[in-house]
Amino acid sequence: MWSQTELFTKVQKVAVPVYCTPGIANKARTRGVEIYYTRAGGGDIQWRDAVPGDLQALGEVKSYEHFGAKLNIPIVLKPDFKLFVGYAYQPERYQYRAVGAEIQPFVEGLNNRLLKSNSFTMTASKSLSATNYLLLRGKVGFNGEYDQWINFDKRYQTFNALALLGFKKTEDFEWGVGLYYNKNMRRQLLLPFAILNKNFNDKWGIELAPPVHMLGRYNINPKSILLFGAEYHSRMYSIDSDGFSIASTTPPPIYRMNHNEINAVVTIERQLIPWIWMSVKGGYQFNMGGRFESVSPDNPSYRLRLPNAPFVNMSIFLSPPDHMK
Repeated sequence: MWSQTELFTKVQKVAVPVYCTPGIANKARTRGVEIYYTRAGGGDIQWRDAVPGDLQALGEVKSYEHFGAKLNIPIVLKPDFKLFVGYAYQPERYQYRAVGAEIQPFVEGLNNRLLKSNSFTMTASKSLSATNYLLLRGKVGFNGEYDQWINFDKRYQTFNALALLGFKKTEDFEWGVGLYYNKNMRRQLLLPFAILNKNFNDKWGIELAPPVHMLGRYNINPKSILLFGAEYHSRMYSIDSDGFSIASTTPPPIYRMNHNEINAVVTIERQLIPWIWMSVKGGYQFNMGGRFESVSPDNPSYRLRLPNAPFVNMSIFLSPPDHMK
């Protein structure tokens, strides 16, 4: 028979290794497959030439729609290493009610037309120790007003990547630091960033990844989660101006349109049946501004600000049970 000391030594040798993975207990649900729809109210369009001067209300948006589907597929699921690939189709559309003569050619060219966004992602996480992990993510997108489902032309391409070093000593607290790289149609940038996720108790927690989201969380029960706070969104498109009556050159000039906004949000996530969840999100969208910029300096560029407005978002998504993550 083994002595107590010998038995303890043997148990130590065969102990299951402990790995560190991203995320904390009770957090907002992971979304594997998702279909969603967003609709925002209208209001005045503020518009001016891209030179110093006051923005003027030169038109009115009737409504804004954003809809799409996302797919995130696991390729490798090991205790210490996970790899996912994803695809998202996320078009948006604006409807205009009344516009001034200065911007009528542009608005008429875009009214009710789909601005398309297709993107492909690859995400990998690697456990470095029992309390540290590395997360890597790359994303390439093709954003523009094109006729096909997707157009791989370089003029529509955007790219971003991030690397995050995470620290997690318990299932109730994690933080991390990383670098974010973005290259779009106008510029490229490299920025440091940080995350912090913490549970204060079984009900309350925070999920912070500024400026993308800064959210408080209340776990009502195992099947219902309430989230509230702020989210940041931005998008850029390459647009042909052949639909604009202002275009008189051959070939017609190419424009880049971008917008960015901060949303005050309240979201409820609710499990319908195992694996299937639904979320309803409502709030108010604060538009920070944007540009309607000609690629060629020979054509006019404009600054624009879409209206601040309330919005509602509905989503249904697939989320695996916690014990399978």
